[in-house]
Amino acid sequence: MKIDHKFNVISPEDLFRRMNESKDFHLIDTLTHDHFEKVHLPHARNACVFEVTFMKQLKKITRNKNAEIILYGSSAKSMDAIKAAEKLNREGYIQISILN
Repeated sequence: MKIDHKFNVISPEDLFRRMNESKDFHLIDTLTHDHFEKVHLPHARNACVFEVTFMKQLKKITRNKNAEIILYGSSAKSMDAIKAAEKLNREGYIQISILN
């Protein structure tokens, strides 16, 4: 599926490879805390894009605006990760990818 936006898209295979190579990045689940508690990807951290405290949550994970951040939401068709990427971009974060 093609996602129309200005952010990098990473495949599940690329994410798996990066995890196995111990690449330094932050994997962020953009869904609610309740959803995160039930199911999330290994090594993921939670920062819910639907909460007004999203940026505060993210800054607890990393304040480094050059850090590589990989975002994911409920599916490749949903807008949650894209909305999170837009918010991060507005705050000056530059290495943003979205899991497809």
